[in-house]
Amino acid sequence: MLTVRVDTDGRGALEGCDAPAPLCARAADALEDARFEPARRGDAPVASRVRLRFTVVDAAESSTARETAPASERPTGEPPEDGPAPSAPRAPAPAEAAEASFGAEARVRVPAGRPRRLALEEVRLMPGALGDPFRALTALPSVQPIFSGFPLVTIRGAPPAGSAYFYDGVPLPALFHLGLGPAVVHPTMIGDVELHAGVAPARYGRHIGGVIVGEGPGPVGDTVGGEVELRTLDAQAAVRAPVGEGGLQLAGRYGYPGLLLRVFAPDVRLAYWDYQARFEHPIGRRTRVEVVALGSFDRFGDRSAADPAEHSEIGLQFHRLELRVLRRHARGVLAAALGGSFQASTLDTDEDLTLEASVGTLSPRFWGTWRRGPWRVRAGGDFVGLSGRLEDSYADDVSESIRFPDRLRQGVAGLYGEATWREGGVAVELGLRGDLWLRGETVELSVDPRLRAEVEPLPGLTLHVAAGLAHQPAVPPFALPGISQIMVEGRLQRAIQSELGASLERGGVEVALQGFLHRLQDTFFADAFVLTCPDVVPGCDRIADIRSDVWSYGLELFLRRDPRETVSGFLSYTLARATIDPDEALFRYTPSFDFRHGLNAVLQIRHRSGLFLGARGMLRTGRPSPIGYQVDRAEGEVRRLEVRLPAFLRLDASLGYLWEPRWGRMRVVLEWFNLTLAREPLDADCAPDGVYAERCQTDFMPALFAPNLSVHAAF
Repeated sequence: MLTVRVDTDGRGALEGCDAPAPLCARAADALEDARFEPARRGDAPVASRVRLRFTVVDAAESSTARETAPASERPTGEPPEDGPAPSAPRAPAPAEAAEASFGAEARVRVPAGRPRRLALEEVRLMPGALGDPFRALTALPSVQPIFSGFPLVTIRGAPPAGSAYFYDGVPLPALFHLGLGPAVVHPTMIGDVELHAGVAPARYGRHIGGVIVGEGPGPVGDTVGGEVELRTLDAQAAVRAPVGEGGLQLAGRYGYPGLLLRVFAPDVRLAYWDYQARFEHPIGRRTRVEVVALGSFDRFGDRSAADPAEHSEIGLQFHRLELRVLRRHARGVLAAALGGSFQASTLDTDEDLTLEASVGTLSPRFWGTWRRGPWRVRAGGDFVGLSGRLEDSYADDVSESIRFPDRLRQGVAGLYGEATWREGGVAVELGLRGDLWLRGETVELSVDPRLRAEVEPLPGLTLHVAAGLAHQPAVPPFALPGISQIMVEGRLQRAIQSELGASLERGGVEVALQGFLHRLQDTFFADAFVLTCPDVVPGCDRIADIRSDVWSYGLELFLRRDPRETVSGFLSYTLARATIDPDEALFRYTPSFDFRHGLNAVLQIRHRSGLFLGARGMLRTGRPSPIGYQVDRAEGEVRRLEVRLPAFLRLDASLGYLWEPRWGRMRVVLEWFNLTLAREPLDADCAPDGVYAERCQTDFMPALFAPNLSVHAAF
């Protein structure tokens, strides 16, 4: 169902769309090029809203989706009996105005080979995701959590701080709450989510890893609505309401997992909360204003040690606010925004290691889109200014190796352009961005080209190839608010990304196979940062000296059955390697995120009675663990000795029931994360010489599990 606003000049705009995001985007493109006969009151044209229902026909049968009159006037899913509808709505005569219906024909094509997308309803019921759209992305190919259930992920070999997270166009310093906490954005405030594992559009620059994007929610509509959910781990609520000709959406969540933890660990404290607000309102016939605000807070404490100096405390928070003005023109949109943020992190793990950072940012940006024939163009630019402070204290053997600036004055300005040409079964996307990095008296320039091409030789079969260049400043490898935004000394990190793949969609089944090859240069990895500088590698006295070059390559397989089917699910498999270039590194080692094999299998069964159940299995081979060092002083070479940890298998399950009372919808779900209470390998504890794997013992983390009962009500 589409909701289309037709202005007095005959131009149409999409205001609502009850369909997957790719279909809505193509419908919006078609409406930008369409012209309508405006409705009239007497002789005067008036703005109107038209609701159109359309049916998508399987590509093997027809590439045309016909939009028909509302369901009350035509049987659902049936095209007009008299053939194609007229190309534009007609103005009704006064006598028939009360029963007027409008029709139009549109060709809608959903290109394959696109970044992996998951619909909201598909992921809210996924076992192991705990109702969280962003957490469901960890089951896709190329995405590996550093530890199962924890919020740090590596994508195609990049360190966690090398990946970027966006919500509704706004960059986020962190995506998840601590531990098994959910994402920092409420599910109802998120549209579809998508993953760019590599070669992301130019507008998502300044990162050498992957990009995770959560779209903003759809229009509010004409009625008040919302939802409330009570879970074992937290309570959350959301509401949306029309305000004049605009709308307001609010959401919030408070987590209390510490109450459950106290049963097993009385000295552990863990809590989190977040909030989101979104307001939009027209200030003219073609112009509207939007305000987006969101924030997150986490607190973790461990007071189990007898000595108070050894107590641990972690605090993370961020708050963002952005004001936007958007003006629609004949073939696109012009927009400008002004945003600001406050971010802070406190890490106090023992008496020798503390880190406190607090930064503020100011980020104006602008962009514009144009559509004409087969061309789609987007261009824009932004500036991010950062100011703050950083205080740290390390053990004596580390303090001389690593230094951060105390006072921060940094900034980056950039411009980008994207152009897409699509005709028939061929599409080419070109992107280019340039960034100017400002850090103290240092100024650096980077230029990042991007290219993606795809062809559809047969219906449903798409082949694609992509390549691009990305730059990012040297930042601490930990993706934490206020810390991962700090540029430290040294040259820019660089990533050369490439991929080649094919996908086939037939009969509600999608199969995709993709290979990738990434070259990461001057990359700042936690392995070198934490494990080597103290006393092993000679001359390692500056951050610029401990960075490495990495080859990351592999194959990704994705198989999915349409989530609207009674039995649905998907299987994802990644075969990958990450290797240090020994000619460019101070020492030889295997990155700790080198997971060779990763497999996720998700099964969901829904019955028309409302009962549903699901299961997820996650298997990955172990990562390398350091057990010592070997120094060849004659050759001046240092090599880290390693063993590979055992594989890890985790099973999740869920059981639920959905029903629809007169006032809305209800859902009750019982979910168990890590049903088998599996313990994940942490590291290896070896004999003093640290040479032979058979002399090592594996240390395991405590079993991380979460039984979760949730009651959800929506109106």
